[in-house]
Amino acid sequence: MTVGFKSSYLRAVQRKLDLLTIHGIQQHEWDIHELAGYMPTATVERIEFLATRGLIFPGGTDTLIRAYGWFLQQYHRAQHDYKKLRQRTRTPFNHQSFETHRQAILEFAYWKLQ
Repeated sequence: MTVGFKSSYLRAVQRKLDLLTIHGIQQHEWDIHELAGYMPTATVERIEFLATRGLIFPGGTDTLIRAYGWFLQQYHRAQHDYKKLRQRTRTPFNHQSFETHRQAILEFAYWKLQ
């Protein structure tokens, strides 16, 4: 199986967090200038931030954070391998873990606010 970790799963979480932030601005009248001052920039902290404001899906933050962390770890392994070889690489990974974490991220990415 060939898969990219960054664009397909890490970015999916990051973009969904952006959409949830926009929802907070539009539907909950969050102030953009205030958000700029106190909203975290690190993804895991953004997940926690939005969860405390009730905007994270019912699947829960722990599962999502674990899944995001797993994909981030795999991405860093692949990045490290590429840096050593300076050419396209194949980094082995646990396929069962991949499927479990992929499913958690897809549930989050496709979840719609009611």
